[in-house]
Amino acid sequence: MKCLGRRRQRPLITILGVAMVLFAASEIFIRSGGIQLRRKRCSDDAEDNLPDIIQALEEHSNLQFRIRDSQAHDKAAECKPERNVAFLKVHKCGSTTVQNILLRYGEKHNLTFVLPQRSNLISYPAKFDKRDILKFPVEKYNILTHHTRFDYEAISEVMPENTTFIAIIREPTVVFESLFTYLRIPQAMKIQGPDALDKFLSNPERHISRVSTDSYVFTMKNPLLLDFGMSTWDMHDMRKVARKIKDIDSIFSLVMLSEYFDESLILLKHLLCWDLDDFTYVTLNRRGEASVRNVTEQTARRMRQWNQGDQLLYDYFNQTF
Repeated sequence: MKCLGRRRQRPLITILGVAMVLFAASEIFIRSGGIQLRRKRCSDDAEDNLPDIIQALEEHSNLQFRIRDSQAHDKAAECKPERNVAFLKVHKCGSTTVQNILLRYGEKHNLTFVLPQRSNLISYPAKFDKRDILKFPVEKYNILTHHTRFDYEAISEVMPENTTFIAIIREPTVVFESLFTYLRIPQAMKIQGPDALDKFLSNPERHISRVSTDSYVFTMKNPLLLDFGMSTWDMHDMRKVARKIKDIDSIFSLVMLSEYFDESLILLKHLLCWDLDDFTYVTLNRRGEASVRNVTEQTARRMRQWNQGDQLLYDYFNQTF
């Protein structure tokens, strides 16, 4: 189910209507009390690929829902809406759009939020620390949805025991290229020319050593794993990376993929048992096409090598999605 390096083009406003659910459901075959989904080849027309949702849902996300021929629309009546949600807002993964969905839902139902004291970051670039949040007269909060580095124990101190953990990730080369531009790495490292990304990748350690350690430049290696709370020192050990990925899989009920955003929202709807209208969205905080660098296959290969841990993370959840 891989469409690496391809970008999805969507209208500005997307409404997840009943037609979308029926279209996805039309690919579903009921077998042995579970579900299986017909696999389709990836194409450049992503909107025609709306099916091809999860296979083996029970193994990956612990989601167990059954879709019957004429009763799919009754599913919402069989479950109870989840009110406690911790969303890891991973950088450059389309996470602002998901955040907006959660903020609107929380406001609609008068829920409480974990909010940063300033800016839109909590403790960053350090891991989550409850001392960095706004204090309200409550013991636990309902929704966490601002940028932070993940720390399960620390977040559990402010979230209820039955909290549902979700996250979103994106193909690592796309994330890395976006961060390279967003963080103004060429200016910080004094790398000149339109081929600044290739120059950086030719010797990343040498370029990083030129920059002060209190900058965000340390995020320029495996930024996905960094947001999931992994130490930069441990990223060099692929066995530790593998254990971290397993830990993520055991904690998070759903890890969405930006490349399959609408499909991810369908899964999220079933997981949280929210109304379809709650997932109406407008794409937010999207880059202008003019700022996107053209990446050659050789450059992409170098980025995957440099971000090997992120590639393992993405491949794992892409395989199980």
